[in-house]
Amino acid sequence: MNQLLTHTQPERLLATPRARGVASVEAVVALPFFILIFLALFYVRDELLKKHQLGMTARTCAWLYSESNCQVVPPGCQNYLSALRPTSSKAGNELHDAMSEVESKTHDFTKLVSNVVTGLIDNIIDAAFSQSFDAAPKSSVPRPALFGGGSKGISGKYHMECNLAEKKPIDVVTDAWNIVKP
Repeated sequence: MNQLLTHTQPERLLATPRARGVASVEAVVALPFFILIFLALFYVRDELLKKHQLGMTARTCAWLYSESNCQVVPPGCQNYLSALRPTSSKAGNELHDAMSEVESKTHDFTKLVSNVVTGLIDNIIDAAFSQSFDAAPKSSVPRPALFGGGSKGISGKYHMECNLAEKKPIDVVTDAWNIVKP
């Protein structure tokens, strides 16, 4: 009786040649699938890391370039920045319209003050909303041979307007004088 129980235990059934053959076939079928998943996991990881790195580089270059009023290209960003281009800004147009409306409703003395303020603010509005650029670094990630080989191009992009250059009080007074001088 004891011998009969030992032959029906599951451990004994796996030791048969038929059971071992089924397990081998399963392994042969499943192994390429697991290798494919394993390679895809590392490829996608590398691609996402590179995309994140390029996005951070684009953002850093854009902020540093904008901080200098788009005058000085930051080191390492020479190939990433596009040429400055005019921006048609809704906010800038609305500010100009509002200032024109206020100016039309003023009296003679206040028109003089309005002209000075408008002259100063127009330059600021134009400088703040008139130029923009893109920072767009590009790179590539090697593609595994299982996925066709070669490399995949990846880029990051960040759009920004130019900030105002720092003005000293004497610059503000000089600008005001140049507007109202006879």
